[in-house]
Amino acid sequence: MADAERTKRIFLSSTAKDLRECREAACKAITSAGHRCVRMEDFPSTHESPEECCKRYIQDCELFVGLLGPCYGSSPQGRDLSFTELEFNTAQVLEKKCLMFLTADDFPVPANYVTADKRLDKQLDFRDRVRKKLMTGVFHTADELKFQVLAALLKLWEVPLEVDCVVLCGGSGARLWPADLGFLQGVAARGG
Repeated sequence: MADAERTKRIFLSSTAKDLRECREAACKAITSAGHRCVRMEDFPSTHESPEECCKRYIQDCELFVGLLGPCYGSSPQGRDLSFTELEFNTAQVLEKKCLMFLTADDFPVPANYVTADKRLDKQLDFRDRVRKKLMTGVFHTADELKFQVLAALLKLWEVPLEVDCVVLCGGSGARLWPADLGFLQGVAARGG
């Protein structure tokens, strides 16, 4: 299979302020699996509204990856739903495959981010709705999220990840299958 056939466009959705480091980790996982991460901060200037632009990009992607933290986030002008919830709803209507990852209840977020978000109840409802609809991952740190996203992508498309194994085992050109990532995550957690 040619590389172009294996490369997928993956839309990454989340609030930005409270999950900035996690967005970067998820993006790195997507690109390290050989795919293209499509996210709002990389969108070019356009004549479209942010909502229209997001819908178009979601439509053009093969997969939707969503990160849900404690904050509900901003909404398009005149709308009650957050960008993240609108993006998830769009992916569902378009019948896109969705991989959803939720922060753990004890996820560290500066208090001013949470207290400034007056729509905490809406976020709790949104998280609950997603949990009832889909199997979700739960993460405590950006590094943990990176492993979970990578493992989910590899499992979804059953494609081995080509890695340079010099650091891990002194060889090179090793292939890792999704089942191997649990082992590697355990090794990383133990510090080698």
